[in-house]
Amino acid sequence: MAEFHVHPHSVRADLAGVARFQCQIHGLPEPAISWEKDDRAVDTSDDRYTLLPTGSQSSVYKDPMILVGPENLTLTVHQTAILECVATGFPRPIVSWSRLDGRPIGVEGIQVLGTGNLMISDVRVKHSGVYVCAANKPGTRLRRTAQGRLVVQAPAEFVQPPQSIARPVGTTAIFTCLAQGEPTPQLTWLKNGQILEPGGHVKLRNNNSTLTISSISQEDEAIYQCIAENSAGSSQASARLTVLWADGLPGIPTDVIADALSPTSIQVSWNEPAQNTQDIIGYVLHIRKTAGSGSTFLTATEKTVHCWGG
Repeated sequence: MAEFHVHPHSVRADLAGVARFQCQIHGLPEPAISWEKDDRAVDTSDDRYTLLPTGSQSSVYKDPMILVGPENLTLTVHQTAILECVATGFPRPIVSWSRLDGRPIGVEGIQVLGTGNLMISDVRVKHSGVYVCAANKPGTRLRRTAQGRLVVQAPAEFVQPPQSIARPVGTTAIFTCLAQGEPTPQLTWLKNGQILEPGGHVKLRNNNSTLTISSISQEDEAIYQCIAENSAGSSQASARLTVLWADGLPGIPTDVIADALSPTSIQVSWNEPAQNTQDIIGYVLHIRKTAGSGSTFLTATEKTVHCWGG
C-alpha cells in the first residue's frame, strides 16, 4: 500500500514568480503520481508547469539543471528587479550569480531569495548588464548556467535648463539646454508653444542643445521651450527672450544678401531699415564662419553694398 512521506504544503509566491510543491509517496509497486488543480488534471503540456520524478528515484545522483533562468528585463530607475533562477539536481545544486562583464554585483540593495532568485531593490543605471545564474553541483566543478539582460532606463532630466535673457535689437541671443538620461534624450525646441523650425537667423547646433538667434528683432521676442525626451520620460523647461528697443534708434537692415564673386570673395548688399534712417551715418560689417563662434570686423561703410575678398 502506498504511503505519503512528503505532503504538498500551501505556499505564497510573487506574481510571475515560481511556486514549488513537493509530493513523495513510497509503495510497492512504485506508485504513479499525478497532479490536479481545482479538481482538474494539470495540463503538463503547459510550459508553466514542470513535473520532476520523485519517490524511489530521489536518492539517485542527478546533474544540475536550470529549470527557470533569468529573463531579459527593461525597468525604470527605482523599480525592483527580480531575476529568476530555479535549479534542480541531486544533491541540491548551489546557485550563484555573477555579471558577464566581470564587474561585482555589489551588496547594497541586493538579496538572494529562497534558493536562487536575485532581487535588486531600487535599481539604478549602473545595474544594467548581463547577469549569469550558475547551478553548481556541490563538491565538483560541474555547473550549468543561464543568463538574462537587465536594462535600466532613466527619465530625461535637465543638467542646464535655458535661462531667460534680454538683448538689444539687432544682436544675438543664445540659449543652452543640456539634459541627461538613459537612453540619451532627444531635444526639441518650441517658440510660444509651436515647434521651432531652424533656418535663416535661427540655428540649432550641438544636437539641438544650443539655440542661436542672430540679428534679433521684435518678432523674436517669445517664450522658448526646451523639451528633453526619451523612452523613460520627458521634461520641459522654458525661458523668455526680451528684445530691448530704444526709441529713436534705427531698425536693423533688411534683405541682407551675400553673393559669391569668386572662391575667395563675396558681395554683401542690404536695404535700409524701415524706420529712423535719417540719423544713420554708416554700417559696420562683421564676418563669421558657419562653424565658428566669433566674428571678425571687416569695415564701416556708408553704402548698402560692399565687396570683400581677393
